Amino acid sequence: MRLRRVLPFMMGANLGTTITSVLAATANPIAAAMTVALFHVIFNVTGTLIWWPLRVIPLRIATWYGRLAGQKISYAFLFLIGVFLVVPVVGITLTELFMRLR
Repeated sequence: MRLRRVLPFMMGANLGTTITSVLAATANPIAAAMTVALFHVIFNVTGTLIWWPLRVIPLRIATWYGRLAGQKISYAFLFLIGVFLVVPVVGITLTELFMRLR
């Protein structure tokens, strides 16, 4: 299946997952739970509305990087390490530094 045909399903699935948080919030008597759930819905809808007209950008990046990783498997591992290890560690470190400056 072509990547450009899959992207709308991915965006729809992203929006669909927000229903789970809304359902879970209805079972919670604390009002903050529904506030967080509705923010999750609004955040994902806003993100979808922003990225839908710009969908060619992530499609081209994914196609380019897929070809690159297909030629050299080490690029795929570097991507995984970067996304799932380096980016979170940098984010947590920066958050801790800014919290200490307060």
